[in-house]
Amino acid sequence: MRKLRHAAHNGVLRFVIRRLLLTAPVLLGVATLVFSLIHLIPGDPAQAMLGDTASQEEIDKLRVRLGLDRPRSSREGPACAAIATAAHPPGGGSGLCAGT
Repeated sequence: MRKLRHAAHNGVLRFVIRRLLLTAPVLLGVATLVFSLIHLIPGDPAQAMLGDTASQEEIDKLRVRLGLDRPRSSREGPACAAIATAAHPPGGGSGLCAGT
């Protein structure tokens, strides 16, 4: 009975480790997809988020906050590196989904 428990414990541990290792490539793929979709949407993403009634100053502030004022490669690289290292994105933001 003891050997059976030990074998079951090893199987669960192996399963958990395998799932954790597969998480990084999935997150990198999702991040790349999200960054790509942002650029496929016609128009300015900041304008779309704020609506037609937003002032140019509000749009500019959101573009800076989202990093849309920088080249795409300088935004995507650090975010993917942060996912790969399980760290927060540059600037102390809370993650890709929060837009910070």
